Amino acid sequence: MKKSIVLLIAVVSFVLGGLALHYKSGYEGREQRLQVLDAEAHNKNMNACVAKAFEKHPGALMEVELEKEDGRWVFDIDIQAKDGKTWDIECDVNTAEIVEDSIDRD
Repeated sequence: MKKSIVLLIAVVSFVLGGLALHYKSGYEGREQRLQVLDAEAHNKNMNACVAKAFEKHPGALMEVELEKEDGRWVFDIDIQAKDGKTWDIECDVNTAEIVEDSIDRD
């Protein structure tokens, strides 16, 4: 009976330890949230990025997401163009310059 309890405790400890390591490893590469120090400039750049995206691809705004790509913060803008194609435009948060413009293949 004692051996069964010791074995059960060992198995449970092993499983819990494995789960802890699994979840910890999932968070190691997670990006930090962008710290916005000047909300007015941030919003001005976001609006400029959306306007530039619409200049290239008139249509409907589907999504704007802030994310870190290749070490830089970008607004990821998804537009459904008038022809039905969905475009994925990435625009630099600090400069409001388009850094990527491609058809969304999803």
